[in-house]
Formats: sequence, structure tokens, C-alpha cells
Amino acid sequence: SRPVLVEDSELPDELLMLPVALFLLAQVANVFEDNQLLDRTVSMLLTGKLEQPDQVANESFNLHPAPQHDSVLFNLLLHCLSDEEAVDDHAALPTLLFLLAIVENPAVSARVLACRNLTFPSEHTTVGEYNVELVDALLRLVQQCVEVSSKYRVVTLSLTLRLLHMLTTYNGTSTSSPLERSRGASSASATSTTSTNSNEGVGSSTPSRLMSRPGLGSRTGSKPPPTTRTAKRRHCILQPGQKARVFAAAATCTLQLKDFYTVETSRSEQAAALFVDMFEVEFKRSKPFKVPRLLNFVTSAAPPLEEKKPGVDFELRLPIDERERRKHCAQMFLVMRSFYNDVNASEERDLPLDAPEVEVNLRDSIPLELEPDIIACNVVSKNRSGRPVRQRLFLSVDPWRLKLLEPSSQNPNHGIVRFISDLSCTRVTRDSSNTKSLVLTIYDTPRHATGGDKPQQVFTAKYIFDDHVRCYTAKSYIDTGRRELEQRKLIKLAQLLSSGHQLQEMASLLAGDEDVHVMSPLDEVHELMRQMDDSAIAAED
Repeated sequence: SRPVLVEDSELPDELLMLPVALFLLAQVANVFEDNQLLDRTVSMLLTGKLEQPDQVANESFNLHPAPQHDSVLFNLLLHCLSDEEAVDDHAALPTLLFLLAIVENPAVSARVLACRNLTFPSEHTTVGEYNVELVDALLRLVQQCVEVSSKYRVVTLSLTLRLLHMLTTYNGTSTSSPLERSRGASSASATSTTSTNSNEGVGSSTPSRLMSRPGLGSRTGSKPPPTTRTAKRRHCILQPGQKARVFAAAATCTLQLKDFYTVETSRSEQAAALFVDMFEVEFKRSKPFKVPRLLNFVTSAAPPLEEKKPGVDFELRLPIDERERRKHCAQMFLVMRSFYNDVNASEERDLPLDAPEVEVNLRDSIPLELEPDIIACNVVSKNRSGRPVRQRLFLSVDPWRLKLLEPSSQNPNHGIVRFISDLSCTRVTRDSSNTKSLVLTIYDTPRHATGGDKPQQVFTAKYIFDDHVRCYTAKSYIDTGRRELEQRKLIKLAQLLSSGHQLQEMASLLAGDEDVHVMSPLDEVHELMRQMDDSAIAAED
């Protein structure tokens, strides 16, 4: 009778604890290291067939999946991922954690995963050579996550795209099939990584199947072996219709964020600048979600919270106000854009916004003749012990940053970088007690979300110039440079968000349906207003 329950529109009372059960199974699969026992357990859960120890230990790897048996649990997993009547991700998130825990655990043999075609692709893999049912369920989950006003958390979309990435994409440098790489020979276990940042690390050609995946590292903290500098090209084996669903989801996220951008820029210049700052903060905070860490939170097995709770990260709950909805939308956009670039085999060229053409680091030697705006000044700051320190330095402002240069003792025409700051984080005010000095303060948003979203003061110093003319000139350089940088970032973000309609057209072409339409929040408002007008006209008639 249980297989029939999976097809019901609503889960019965006895299966209401299914998310908790999957959460506990994920914890077991994540920490268990007994290869034979874990292989037998996973094989029974995925296929419904209990294998004997000698079969698990002696059966060699092959490139074809083993015969599949009816499995109640695997059908439940598909149901939890693709339930169209689900109102939130209460069941979907523990399901993803369980699947990632067994896929990323090196103690689970590749042959056991091949029973359900849960294998990593390589250059020998053809288009559509994966578990189509699972991929379809994951794509339906992606569509539910990106819907307007959906009650799906950012972590759910991130883990969904990571699993899709592992099953359907690979780097062109792979030389062997994943099934030919025995994970038992490697003692390192991998952490799960899903980054909203587009520049993810590429895999290495180690014997471990997991270490060959993009973005996967060692749990023990050991560095991966060095890779060659050969060009790596991403490949995707998704079918055209499934690619169209990815493009449609990316278009939805883009149009939603564009609507927020349009509203904020129409309010005031300050609101537009705050929106750009919020977007950049979310981009800088993009970091991998680790399955072991997520398994430490009971929130992962509970319905999504709609209020702030101590110890619950923003990514593990739902937004509660307009500001958090903008933040939620930005995170969804960044995560979706990263996966879209992988599917489309394209490199990220638009992020970060208006990055410097040349990277400059501390203690770099820079030719002074290349610095157009340079002013000598005395910098008064405090050292680590709190005592004031006075230094004679050169202040330089370029289109992206402020630098303090110390004359080089080896080359008088060069300066050594002693301090560097992004202009967008720099604020300068006049010293009321001295017309020849400025007070410069550096603000920065904490790198981790637990530190809050409010910019915090990280450095302050007094800059004393030789006369008040040089003082005002330096202030003008800093203020003008910051305003111009903000304008360039606004333009760049507008160009980035203008690709939503292009993604719609690409999705339509791949799907073979020219009527494919992705509705944004403003479109829904207009549609609702049109329906209200039609109802009013019908009532008058």
C-alpha cells in the first residue's frame, strides 16, 4: 500500500515526519565511513534491493547502470522534490541534503550510485545520459523556487542547482569516466560547495571521483593538487527542453531583480546607491553551503520560518519585509546566474561591477608618474597599541580606489603601497579645527551575514596637507571619484539586468515554443488590474 501513498496529492499523517526522517538519514550518510555497510544501505534505499557483502566488495565498476528495482524511498524523494502542491520547501530541503550526503560521501561506491544513474558526467557521456526523472524533478523545484512570492529558501535553490551541476555538467579536461575512478582509494572526503559566485574552482584529475568535481574540496582542509594552466571549457549534457527551463528560471530571477532596481532608482539617487551596495554585498558574501554545517541546524528539517530567530541565518528562513525581499531576490539571481553560465558554457564577464583594470595589493611598487592625482600629506593614525603614529605619505586617487604611497628607498620614482581602499567604502569630512586637514573614515559591511548588513567603521585617520588648497583638492578628488564610481556601477547593473528578455527568447527557441512567457512581479500586477477592470465592466453590463 505504501507505493500508492506516494502518488496521492497529500501525504497522510504517518508521513508527516518524512522530512525529519530524511534529515536523520542525511546525517547518517554524511558521517558513516564503513564502505560495505554503507553501500548495502544506500543500495537498499535507492533500489529496494538488499545486496550481499560479497557483491558489494567484488563486483567491478561498469559504465552501464545496474537494473533498477522498485524503491519506495526513491519514489518518495522524487515526490518531495516535484510536488506541485507543496507550499514550501519543508520536504524538499531534507531530500536534497540526503541526496547530496550520499553522492558526496566517498564511502559510497560509484557502482551503487550507478544503479540509479547518479553518476558524474565526463567527455564520454552523451546528452541526456543521466537520471531523467531526478533531473526533471530538480528542474521543477527550481521553477518553484524562483516563482514570485514563493516560500522557498535560498539554500534550497542553491543545493538544487549544485546537484544539477554535479549530474549534468563537467569540465573539458576530464580524461576518464567517473565510474572508472574508485573513491575507496582516497581517504579524503569532500565538502559540498555551491557558490553564488561565478568563478568556482575547477576539478583536478585525482583518483577520487569527488575530487574531480568542480568546487569540491577536502574535509580535512588539505589543498588540492596543483592543476595545469590549460584552458578548461564547461560542458553540459542537459537536453534542449531542459536547458530551456533553466534559461526561463534565469529570466524570471533577472526580471524580478530588475523590477526592484527600477523601483529603487525611481525613488532617489541615495536609494539607487543603497541598492547597488546591497547587490555588491551579496556578491561578496557568496560562499558555499556545506552539507555538514546545514545538518547541524534543526531548521533544515523544519518548515521555513517567516520571522527572525536567534541563530537562524537569513538563507535558512524567509524574508519578512521589503528590504529582505530585495536581498532574497539578489541572492536568487546570483545563484541562478552562476548555474546559467555553467549550462551555457560561458564565463562571467560582468561581475564584479566595474572591477579595476589592474589589481593593486599592499607592498606593491608603483611608478609615481603613472599616478595622475597625487598629493603629499601627513597621515595621523593609531597603531595596534592605540598610540598615534604620524607618517609622510602620498595620497593617490584613481577611478576605483584610494591609495597611500610611501617613497621607495630603492627607486625614487616609485612608491610602495601602504594603504588601499575602495572609493565606495571611503567617506571624507573636513576637520573643523584645522582647514588644512581631512578626516577619512573607511566603512565596510561584514563579510559574513551574521555580522549584519549595516556598514561598520573599520579605519579612521587624519590627513594633514601643506595648505588648505591641497586639502580641498584632495577632498574633491575623493568625492568626485566616489560619485563617478557609483554611476558606473548603476549603469553596469542596469546592463546586467537588461538580459532578462534575451533569456526569454533563448528559452522559447530551445523549447520550440514562441509563446513561452516569464511573468515578473510588475506583469502580475498589470494582469491583476486588467482582470479587475474586466470584472468591473462585466458587472456594469
